[in-house]
Order: sequence, then structure tokens, then C-alpha cells
Amino acid sequence: MAFEGVLRWSEGRWIAVAWQEGFALLSPSAGLPVAELLFSRMREKSELGVFVRTLSESTGAGLLKLPPFAVAISDGERWHLAVRGSLTLKVVSPAGNEPLSGEGVATWAERVVSDVTALHLGQVAAMSRPLVGGVVQAKGVGFGDLPEGYRADDEDDESDELACVEGQPVDAEDAPAPRHGPAIPSDEELLMGDTISDASETSRPRRPELAEVVARFCTIGHPNPPERSRCFVCDQPVQGEARRTERPQLGWLKVPHADPIPLLESMIIGRHPRADALTLPEPPKLLALQYRHVSGNHLAILLDGWRVLALDLASRNGTCVRRRAKPPVRLPQRPITLLPGDVIDMGHDLLLHLDRIP
Repeated sequence: MAFEGVLRWSEGRWIAVAWQEGFALLSPSAGLPVAELLFSRMREKSELGVFVRTLSESTGAGLLKLPPFAVAISDGERWHLAVRGSLTLKVVSPAGNEPLSGEGVATWAERVVSDVTALHLGQVAAMSRPLVGGVVQAKGVGFGDLPEGYRADDEDDESDELACVEGQPVDAEDAPAPRHGPAIPSDEELLMGDTISDASETSRPRRPELAEVVARFCTIGHPNPPERSRCFVCDQPVQGEARRTERPQLGWLKVPHADPIPLLESMIIGRHPRADALTLPEPPKLLALQYRHVSGNHLAILLDGWRVLALDLASRNGTCVRRRAKPPVRLPQRPITLLPGDVIDMGHDLLLHLDRIP
């Protein structure tokens, strides 16, 4: 993620989508298939125009009838913010803490903000879960701490459990059923609060049909990141035009007293690792390390395109990365891209070696 800190979400009836350069919150009326398509498109090109166009095309709605949404997209230095409908987007920056609302705006409200320290879409409870990427059912998603007064209207607020019909709140059970396909929604269905039918099913991590990357190939046939001139597997020349292909193995993870583990999927590592420690777009591999100083869910190794990332899961004793001859660096609670030769230090001489990563 392109910010300091951990992206977090709270369970609810809206739909949160997170990718490397941003995140969004959608009305349940948009439907999960639309959210998953947005996740795929925004990973390829993270721009507001792509977000709005995908939402319009996939719901069959024109720009004046899009379902309510809030979206935050980073270019590394600034955040491009947009919100439509009754959602409120809360932002903290040196320029001020004025919230952004789409209430009363025909299309959506926009703002560009620099040096953001906190950004919340919807309602994010104090005790919330970390989110690296994917689609979850949520009442809010965001990062950073809001000022005390800024959070006052969030406490014990269950407004996302309500639907609005002709401006009057009604119980969510009486709200119109959501549409999950591309049919054009009615004006009533576009109002906030439509419900998703099966929370237990939709909140589980979802596996994409195929994890793909854009690659160029070496003379032997190994796929490689397009910018490489030599193969990261066999050191042969890389040539030809780039094209999409299934993501290959991204190297090996070497663990003490065990065979090397191929990096084919994301991984949760700990004394008692759980697949639900993070919400990921594909089910992670679980690696149990029976050391007393290791936390239950200690560390995540994440695969994102060609990148291999490490994320400390708020472990009790922390995690360090050793890079060449440099002093060890403690991992912050956000994903860090790993480089060839990096060593992950989990303390007490428990070292994980990364071999042949791109």
C-alpha cells in the first residue's frame, strides 16, 4: 500500500475493495461480482477514470445513477479522493480535517490531498482487522487514527444497517433485495443500505480464476518481469515482446530443518497460523513454526504480481529484514517488498532465507 500504517476494515453490509495503490467502499447494491471486477481492473491501472468507467459499465448505470461509493487512490505522494451518495470520507492532513461528502452532488465530489496521515471510508471500528488486498463485506475501511472529535459520530453507529427509501430510514430487513448482475438498478435500489444475502460466504477469501502477470521469456522459456534482461531462474537472456501469462513460482523460502518451500502463493507464518489472519484475494498457505517466541500469526509473505512482500502481523516480538551488509531493519506493519538475498529474522536465530526471487 502507498501509505504509512495498516489498512483496516470493520465488518458490515457494504463492500470494501483494496489494491496496492488504493481502496474503495461500495454500496451493497453494486454486488460482489462488480467489486471483484473493480479489484482486477484497479490492480492493472489505478485511476479514478478506470474506477468510474468500470462501475458504470458493470452495473449498467449512467454516471448520474451510479451506486454510492467512496474511493481513495494514491500516486505515491497525493491522494485522489472521490465520494458519491450519503457516504462520508474522513481525511486528516496538514491542510485540514474537513470531511468529504457526496450528499447532494449529482455525480460525485472530488478532492486531491497531500501528506495524508489518516483516511477512513465509512466507519472503521477501533478493534478492526488488517486488509492487504481483495474484497470484503465491511461497514468501513481506512488507515490511521482520526482525532477524538472526528470519531464521535461513529461510536455505536449502525447506520449502514439501515436502508433509505424516499429519504426515510427503514429496517434493513425491509430493504429491496440487491442485484448482483449487470441489470440496471432502479432509483430505490441505488440508495444506500441494500443488503448482501450471505455474510458467511462473501466474507471468506476468494481465489481468482488465474493469477496472471505480464512477462517476457528467456531463451529456455522461463517467464520474467518485463524489465529484466537476464532470467532470474537460469540467467539466460530475456527477449521478445511482453504478454500475459500465469504467474510462475517466485523463488524459494528456506526454513530451518525443513525442505525449501516454493513461493507459489501467499503464506501466513506463525506458531498457530490461521488463514483468516489476513483477508487476501486467494487462500494463503499456512506455515507453522513451533518456537515459543513466535506469535500465533507472526508474519505474512505476500505475492503481488512479480513482487514478494513481507508483512509483520503485529507480532509480539517483531520481525526484522537483513539486507546484504546493512544492519537489520524492523518491519513496520505494512507490506515491504523483498529483494533477492534478503533474510527474514524472526528472533532467537530463527532466520528465513529467500532464494531466487525476481
